[in-house]
Amino acid sequence: MTSHIDVVINCDLRTDIPQEYIDAIRYLTSAQGTVPLPIKPDAVIQSEVGSDLWDFVKEDGPLLSPAPDIGLITNFYSLTTFYGDEAVHQYRLQLAAHRVHTDIWANGLALFFYWLPTIAVDDFIGYHKGTESSEVHLLYARQGRCVDQNGNPLFSGTTNPLAPDV
Repeated sequence: MTSHIDVVINCDLRTDIPQEYIDAIRYLTSAQGTVPLPIKPDAVIQSEVGSDLWDFVKEDGPLLSPAPDIGLITNFYSLTTFYGDEAVHQYRLQLAAHRVHTDIWANGLALFFYWLPTIAVDDFIGYHKGTESSEVHLLYARQGRCVDQNGNPLFSGTTNPLAPDV
């Protein structure tokens, strides 16, 4: 039996992340061919087994490109708040993917989850669950790492200059 998962992300990005990270997310969520490949962010977006998200992206294009016909919907936008004369941009990422094949998860989306907590606000960022199971895995960003609802690490191996040492 082929395994699939559902993934939902709804998170705010930190306001102190460099523009190159915003450009990377904008590219990852763009329709194929509409945004040029930006410079790889300083982060080494790499898993424990040595897979690198940026190598995957360079080969296959925008990983989170909207594809409603196959159940992938993404939204990346900025909310601007003014504090006196100062404008603060708060970026928000939303993604819903239904019945993602586990090979796609293992080779691409999971790599994104290594990186996302390093730039997300410490809070709930989303969940994933197998379509053959009712068990839901909640995902939180805590001190630059992805953890479950009990604070147990779910992904590790990301080396990122923005992630604090813990």
